[in-house]
Amino acid sequence: MALRRATLLAVVLMLASAQPALAQLSRLKSVKAKPPALELRDVSGRLHRLADYRGSVVLVNFWASWCEPCIEEMPALERLRAKLAGERFALLAVNVGEGEAAIERFLAKLPAGFTILLDRDQSVSRAWKAGVLPATAILDPGSTLRYAVTGAIDWDDPAIESQLRKLLRPTKPSIQGQETSR
Repeated sequence: MALRRATLLAVVLMLASAQPALAQLSRLKSVKAKPPALELRDVSGRLHRLADYRGSVVLVNFWASWCEPCIEEMPALERLRAKLAGERFALLAVNVGEGEAAIERFLAKLPAGFTILLDRDQSVSRAWKAGVLPATAILDPGSTLRYAVTGAIDWDDPAIESQLRKLLRPTKPSIQGQETSR
């Protein structure tokens, strides 16, 4: 009887510890759509187009320096970028409506190794329906919008990283003509 209780307790503890990961993973809203256009300059003035990233998994994060949840999730986004360095992965952080001085002050406090794009007139943010910040979209290597997230999420969560890595895996046709992961 004691062994049964110990086993039951172990199962309950295991399920309880999995809950936060499942909660974060459930925040990734599955989508399958063509994304809106994205053509913006970075803080150095270089033009970036979504088409430039075809063949990579692209995480597009809409943020502002006055947005507290955006500020809280930035370090986790940087850690995610570092974990996926060397992979076909790009992280584009689209600043919504702020000038370069505000962004520079922000980056002086919270440095980021990913690309910061400027959406000064907010036209791209509106097209991507980024009404609540932060807002994030994840595209597969074929440039199809696969996931969307409204609000902050824990990008350190191993389940989230696992989902992104699944998108990074190449696919090949199966015998029945459906795609399968290698």
